[in-house]
Amino acid sequence: MTTLRTPRSAAGPGRRSGWTAARVACAVAGALLALCSPGLLGGGGTAVWASATQRHGGDIDLGTWSYRGNGYALASDTADMFGATSGWPGPRSLLGTTRIHVTSADGADPVFAGIAPADAARRYLAGVSYDTVRSLTHHHATYAPHSGGAPVAPPVRAGIWATRTAGPGTQTLTWPARPGT
Repeated sequence: MTTLRTPRSAAGPGRRSGWTAARVACAVAGALLALCSPGLLGGGGTAVWASATQRHGGDIDLGTWSYRGNGYALASDTADMFGATSGWPGPRSLLGTTRIHVTSADGADPVFAGIAPADAARRYLAGVSYDTVRSLTHHHATYAPHSGGAPVAPPVRAGIWATRTAGPGTQTLTWPARPGT
């Protein structure tokens, strides 16, 4: 006597086969991780490279850049320092302390360097002849000139600076990064 059997599903009794919601979610998560990992690996690799090869005296040295303006000041574009309220690590933990060494063109004239809140710096420079550094490519800076005259008060008396340095020769500005612009 011959008995006919019905083949069972490969998934087994009570199991569904094919693309379930859980499989789709896992595939999407895997694809997102695969897309993000090259950027994370590249950023991590760059940080390791900078830490290993660009350290001088415990600091990471990003190189020497020369700037020359025609007015009374040079300003940078506004930098947005994220952190304190966003839930991300703050700028101090990511960037550490910034040190900027400033020397006049002839090496002996007095210089001033300061970091101020963006709004306070704009008010101080309103009506002053100065240049804003817009970009730096291959050690060549591009500037946006602003017409005007001399500042009303010397920068050392402006009272707007989060940190500042002034004097003859090379001056070093030290600033522990904080959130703000």
